[in-house]
Amino acid sequence: MSQVEQVRKVKPFPDIPLVVLSSGKPDFDITQDVLQKLQELHADLAKESPQGTHIIVHESGHAIQLEKPELVIDKIHQVVEKVRCDSASY
Repeated sequence: MSQVEQVRKVKPFPDIPLVVLSSGKPDFDITQDVLQKLQELHADLAKESPQGTHIIVHESGHAIQLEKPELVIDKIHQVVEKVRCDSASY
């Protein structure tokens, strides 16, 4: 059993809103294979939360916050709104 699996058994990932953004274009001299592996790892991270979402930003490289700031801002707003709505229902 890997360390990650051991940790998950002790303390599971919380049920929280989660958006994981992945770059869609290789940059910094990474290969398409490395980019694909990163996207797979990001998808796995998003699946950790029942409310997780994974988005591949095909028009962006690593610096999504610089290349697509409106998308990042929109996703932050969505997460904050979801948290606010969930908190209001208690």
